[in-house]
Amino acid sequence: MRSVRSFVETVRTTPLPPIRALVCNAGLQVVSGIAFTDDGVEMTFGVNHLGHFALVTGILDWLARPARIVVVSSGTHDPSKHTGMPDPRYTCAADLAHPPTDQNTPAEGRRRYTTSKLCNVLFTYELDRRLDHGEQGVMVNAFDPGLMPGSGLARDYPPILRLAYRLLSPMLRVLPFVHSTRVSGEHLAALAVDPRFAGVTGQYFAGAKAIRSSAESYDRAKALDLWETSERLLAQVT
Repeated sequence: MRSVRSFVETVRTTPLPPIRALVCNAGLQVVSGIAFTDDGVEMTFGVNHLGHFALVTGILDWLARPARIVVVSSGTHDPSKHTGMPDPRYTCAADLAHPPTDQNTPAEGRRRYTTSKLCNVLFTYELDRRLDHGEQGVMVNAFDPGLMPGSGLARDYPPILRLAYRLLSPMLRVLPFVHSTRVSGEHLAALAVDPRFAGVTGQYFAGAKAIRSSAESYDRAKALDLWETSERLLAQVT
C-alpha cells in the first residue's frame, strides 16, 4: 500500500489537469502457492481490491466534478455464470486479508481471485451508496471485460497450461463472452468518458451492456464489512 499512498500524495500535491475518470484495473491471479504483500496482506486481495480502495478513497476529493470511476471486475464472481472457476467464498474481509497459509493449492488461488472480483462489485455498490448515487457528482460502475486471451492474467499458471490456453485462444474467440483486449478496452474507455454513459452509476456492465451481478454482490452486510475492514487495514499500514 505504500506505493499507492505515494501516488495519492503525488496527486494531492502536484498541479495536474482536472481528473474526470479513474479506472481501477490492477489485477492478478496467484495459483502457485500463496503470496503476501509487503504489508502482510494476501496478494490477490491486496492488489485486486485493497489497492483500489486506497487509491479511490485517497484521491476522491481531488476528482473534478462530474467524474467517473470504473472498477474492473469479472464474470467469474458470479456462480450462476458457470465459468469453470471456483465459486467465491466470502466469510469476512479479515479472512481474505489473512487466510491460513495452508490454503495454497491452485484451486484456492483461483477461488481467491473470484472472491476478489466479488469484492470489486461489493466495493462499487457501497461506494455508489456513499456518494448518494451520483448526487455528489461522481458516478461509479463495475465492469466485466469478459475473457481476454493475451491479457497476461494467467501468467502465474504452469507453463503447460499457459501453452494450452494460447493454442486454444483462436477457437475461444467465437464465444460471446470472449473479447480481444482491444474490444474490451474500447468498452472500458466508453464507460469512463463516452457521453452515452453520463449520469449512469451503480451499475454492473458486461461489455457495454448493464446487467445484474451475482446475488451475493447485493449483500449490504458484506459490503459494509468489506469497507470497514479495508479502512482498518489501511490504518495499520505505516
